[in-house]
This record gives sequence, structure tokens and C-alpha cells, in this order.
Amino acid sequence: MRRNKPFIFLSVLLLVIVGTGICQAATLKKIRYHSYPDKLRIILDLSEPAKYSVSSAEGFISISMANTSAGGGISNVTQIEKEIINYIGCEKLNDNLKIGLYLKVDAPYRIFALDGPPRIVIDCSRDFSNLSKPEFIAPGVEYFEVTQGVTNGQIQAHVLKIDPYKAKVKPFLAIPKKEPQSFFDSLKEFFSTIFEEEEEGETPSFSSTKVSDMVKQSGAIAGVNGTFFAPGGMPLGMLMIDKEIITLPPYERTALAITSDHKAYIDTFLSATYFSLKDKSIYEITRINEPRGTSDSVLFTPRYGSRTKTKPGGFEIVVQKGEIVAINLKNSLIPSDGYVISVSGAPLENLGEKAKIGDPIKLSLTLIPFSYSSKEDILHLVGGGPRLLKGGQIYVSKFMERFKKDIAQGRAARTAVGVTKDEKILLVTIDGKVRAKGKKFLSQEEDESIGLTLEELSELLLSLGATDAMNLDGGGSSAMAVNGKLISSPVDGVERRVSNSILVLPR
Repeated sequence: MRRNKPFIFLSVLLLVIVGTGICQAATLKKIRYHSYPDKLRIILDLSEPAKYSVSSAEGFISISMANTSAGGGISNVTQIEKEIINYIGCEKLNDNLKIGLYLKVDAPYRIFALDGPPRIVIDCSRDFSNLSKPEFIAPGVEYFEVTQGVTNGQIQAHVLKIDPYKAKVKPFLAIPKKEPQSFFDSLKEFFSTIFEEEEEGETPSFSSTKVSDMVKQSGAIAGVNGTFFAPGGMPLGMLMIDKEIITLPPYERTALAITSDHKAYIDTFLSATYFSLKDKSIYEITRINEPRGTSDSVLFTPRYGSRTKTKPGGFEIVVQKGEIVAINLKNSLIPSDGYVISVSGAPLENLGEKAKIGDPIKLSLTLIPFSYSSKEDILHLVGGGPRLLKGGQIYVSKFMERFKKDIAQGRAARTAVGVTKDEKILLVTIDGKVRAKGKKFLSQEEDESIGLTLEELSELLLSLGATDAMNLDGGGSSAMAVNGKLISSPVDGVERRVSNSILVLPR
């Protein structure tokens, strides 16, 4: 926690501040307050200087002014309802006037008197960080909350701290399911069977569902949202589950790795993915389970669905048991025990002459960590980015990893993962400003947590003990669920369906 020397913390139970030595009766004329980026200032306007003393307890500051009365415009309760103070109470006790500040959070403060005109000033700093008492929700898994002051407001963070030797951490992909068809969808399907060639039953590929539902479906203890994703649920970024590579990153981006000996680390991964034919010709694989572009070599596995859904203009090799079983020009059926390699553009050169039905084909898929060295196999990989911490230092690689403004700049609800020096895993979500209909944000008074910048998120993870950390999908996708129940506050007002999640499961 950062500490500013000029401020006095609420852990001090009693502090007496002696004002001026003037004993003339004073009147409290007005109570004012102003909100600044770094503090909330309360001003007590007086008719004359007054002696005062201060005492404090958890969530409360009391200012007792000697020989002072309240003016006619002063009410017993002054509502503030800012992010630090709830309200100010005013009570007459004999010749003294007692002012009580009822706090929402334990924030550093300082109190001082000014003349010309006479007034007492209370500055409550936004530089605070309050951690709730950890709740142990399962062996090796604890949950706590962080309320932290930031520029122009405060944030609410939800934290899962996991011992990977006592609980499993692994990604989970939303289970595709056939949605009920609307009347118009039924008509479309009917006419497509008349005017287009009939195809074998199509099964959906990627899907999306709520994090809380994924926690329930898998019997997990808790979970957060995972990679970025496209409409329809296709992951955008590296995703590997139980050694199966499902998608590759669009660029060299950061990922979380979980090894077979339960260790977690964060690194940039390089892909060495290719296939070779009978004559030893080698061709690079540029994508896995993504739509084919104009100059691509894409590997389609059963994860993508029953068909490649490609258009004419390509060349597709269907493989089963390491052997080419079919060659097509578009929309190939993906065997449940094999895969399809679909190429277009430059990779097409000479491939049509060399690839023959019945020939063997070799597939090589390797992901190489840029800096981490481990003898253990990587079980799972979850891509994200940008990186936030590297070796205990703030390292926000948003430009290097080519993230756009909607992620790289401004405040937003965030999800992040960190690894501590003692090998614990931190899963963190930060609530953002709640959107009204039409994607407009509600006012700050109606929403206490205003989200974090990537730089502030880095500082938070560092304060929680992480040495390495990275950002995950955020905004409306940011969600944390414990025991199947959503505990974070979604910015859309309702939990969003996402492509995949990072789950915490019993070991």
C-alpha cells in the first residue's frame, strides 16, 4: 500500500489537534465539499476561529469544536455519498459542536485550520487500498476483495489466490450446443437445401456461455473469463487444453502456461507449426481453427465443427490416421479422428501436384516459450495480453503486442492473471462503470468502481505480490464466479456469454 506522509491513518485511535487560543464563541455557518483527482475535501466554514479536537475509529472521524454552535442552515445530517464519505453528522453537546464523518472506506486523512475566513479543512486522500479478510473457499483457494482509491474515484477488485499444488487451474472452452431455430432460420435452411447442394449434418463449432455456467458445468470451485474472442465464440489468441492446440495467437503475444508439474508461468510463445508431404516438402501452418484468408494455410480440427466452411479458391487435404484420404476445393468434412489442411494463395504452389490420396502426411505443432525453460510438458496455454509485470517490474507491452485503443487506453473493467514469487496464481477482476442502454455509462455516483488503466492494473497486481502478470479479455466480458455464482459486477448489468474461461478445480 502506498503511504503519503502528510496524512494520518485511521488506525490512530485518538489524536488531539489544538487550534488557535481564541475562546470567543464561534458559529458553524456552512459545510462544503469538493472532489479532486487525489482527494475529497470537506470545509467547515466558521464565524470565528475555534479550538477543536479529533478522535477516530474504524469508519468514523469525530471533530469536537469547543464553544461552537450550528448556524440556522446547518442540518443534523449532510449527505455526501461520494466514494470515500457517506454523510456528515452534526450534534450539539453542551457548549461543544460535534461533527462526525461517516466513511465508506478507511482512507488516510489530515485536518487543519485556516484563517481569512476561519475554517477547518478535512482532506481525505484517494491514495488508499483496503483488503478484506481472506475467505478460504476450498483447499488451496482463497478469495478476498480490494477497495482501492484511484484518480477521480475508486475501484472494487475481486481476487482468487490459488495454490496450484492443492487445486487445479485449467482453461475451459464453452460447449457448443444447437440453439432452437427461429421461424426465419427454418425457412433459410429449407430453401438452402433446395438451391444448394445437400451436405451432411452440420454441427456447430465454437460457442459461448457465461463463466458462472462453465463453473457449474465443470464442477469447478471458481473461474474467470479467458481469452479475447470473436462473435460466435471463436477464441482470438492462443488456447491449448490438455496439450491440444485449439487456436494460435494472431501475433507474438503473452500467454499463461500450466505445466504437468503444476507450475504456472507467463511468457511470450513462438509457434513452429508445419506439415510435410511424402517427398519431404515442408509447408507452414499459419492458423489453427480460424476462417481461411486469401493467402493462408489453416489447420482445421474437429474443434472447429463438422466442416471447414470455406469458399472456392483453395485446396484442402483431408487426413485420417496420418494418411491423405481426400482432396477437395472447398468446405471439406472434418473427420472426427483426423483433420483438414486448407490452403490458399502462395501455399498453393505445387501442392496440388505433390499431394496424392493415400500418401502419408506428417503434422508438427510446437509452441516454444521465449524465455522460460522447463523440462516439464506444457498442459495448458491461455493467451491474452498485454503483459503487465515481468520479473517483479511493471512491463506493459501494449504497443509491442499491437493492441488497439479500446484495450490499450482508458479505464475499463479488467481481468488479469498473475504469478507470485512463491508460485501462487492470482486471478483478478476489476469492476468497471456500469453501462446503461445504448452503451452509455451511468454517472460515478451510481457506480462506485470506475475501472483501471493497464498501468494501474499493473500496480495493483504488484501490490498483491505478483512478479509476472498479464491482461485478459475485459470490459463487458470481465467476470468472476465462485461456486457457480457471479460475484463481480458486469458492466452491462448482466453477465455476458464468453468463449472460454480459466477455472479452478479440486485436485
